[in-house]
Amino acid sequence: MAKKKKGGGGGGGGHDTAGGLRWLLTYADMITLLLGVFIILATIPTQSKEKLTKIGESLAKYFNIMEGPGGQKILNEKGGQGLFNKRTVPHGRSHDPEKSSDIKIPLIQAFHSEIKNKRISIEETKKGLVIRFRDTFLFDPGDVIVKTGAYYALNKIAVFIENKPNFVSIEGHTSSALEKGIFRSSWELSARRAAVVLHYLCDHARKKGFSETAMKSLQERLSATGYGEFHPLNPDLTSPVNRRVEIVILHHKVKGKDLLL
Repeated sequence: MAKKKKGGGGGGGGHDTAGGLRWLLTYADMITLLLGVFIILATIPTQSKEKLTKIGESLAKYFNIMEGPGGQKILNEKGGQGLFNKRTVPHGRSHDPEKSSDIKIPLIQAFHSEIKNKRISIEETKKGLVIRFRDTFLFDPGDVIVKTGAYYALNKIAVFIENKPNFVSIEGHTSSALEKGIFRSSWELSARRAAVVLHYLCDHARKKGFSETAMKSLQERLSATGYGEFHPLNPDLTSPVNRRVEIVILHHKVKGKDLLL
């Protein structure tokens, strides 16, 4: 009978197999990480500005990206510089407003019952998409406290605005009928109502847990104006249709330019 070879040849083979498995596991980990990065990159166009900012911060922290001379972003290791620049969203999308025609249909669907009951109307204008609330839907005559029955409608608007890059103008209007209440003029009443709606939208975002950066971005896009009785819808200046609050989703405003072009 042939003698078995000494030296445990099988043991040597086992050692080689284990070594092969080690590099295979490392390779699999690398492929998994790359797959995760590609999935994130593929979903970037569908993400909101807030989510994109968080993604950028997370990746920067994970890869230990530091700021070098001149503000250049570099890896805290050899090689791999310039992976991140200041923009954390796709070029041309950070402040580019969406078209009114693309916004109008989803809004009409969201407010179908309110439009049917003539509490809200939606109109596309040169300035942008106008969401018009009858003042009696939002406020009691002469008052500036939002009715609890209107919360759900403003919540819908808030969610919509938070997910769009457009600047938004909130505009208060009154009729010439005596309605100023405790306020000195219809300008003050209409301006206060517009500001109340603006604060409601901001409070909605805070309750959702918006970060300071996200809140600042939202606040930069909002403005409030009071027109008093001087921009009526109906020539009869006492007509109740002239008493309204309009939320205008602008399609011409971009950061660094005038509000109305």
